[in-house]
Amino acid sequence: AALATGAVMGVEGHIWYTFLDQFIVKRTWSSVLKKVILDQTIGAPFYTLTYIVGKKSISEIY
Repeated sequence: AALATGAVMGVEGHIWYTFLDQFIVKRTWSSVLKKVILDQTIGAPFYTLTYIVGKKSISEIY
């Protein structure tokens, strides 16, 4: 389960951060702040959900 969770979170992170880099292109302090805010409000809940679900067995989920 840990291997699958890590693989899913790796792909999820790659797609998310690639999107952020394409969506907010400038390299200024305000752009970094925007990325951090988006990451913590949108990205972090998905990472948390993926981690929690990934650490449980199939029988614990259903």
